[in-house]
Amino acid sequence: MEINIDCIRDILKTVNQMDRDFMLDELKDTLLPDYTDNEINIAVEALFEEDLVVGQNIWANSVPVYVELHRLSMDGMELLSKISDDNKWDRVRSGILQEGIKISLPYLIKYVFKFL
Repeated sequence: MEINIDCIRDILKTVNQMDRDFMLDELKDTLLPDYTDNEINIAVEALFEEDLVVGQNIWANSVPVYVELHRLSMDGMELLSKISDDNKWDRVRSGILQEGIKISLPYLIKYVFKFL
C-alpha cells in the first residue's frame, strides 16, 4: 500500500484546523477534494494505525465502514509541528523522493524526526 505523503500532511493540517468532529466523506468530498478516495482511505487508515488521529473507525478489508475524525493525538500534533512549515516540508519531500522508495507512514515519521 503506497501512501501519498502530501495527503497525510493535508489530513493532519485539516483535522488540526477543524473545531468540530467530521466524517470521512466530508473530508473526501468537501475538505480535500483534490485527492482520490483511495488516497484518503489509505492515509486515514494509516493515521489511525499509528495513533496520530483520534476518532471512531471501523474498516472491513481496508474499506471504511464508519470513520469519524475528532482531533489529532499528541503524537499527531508533534508530527504536524515538524512538517507544517512549507520549507521544512519541502526538505522532507525532496529527501524522500531522492531515496526513490515506496514510503510508509512509519518510515515518514522516522525520517521527519531524524532530519528535522
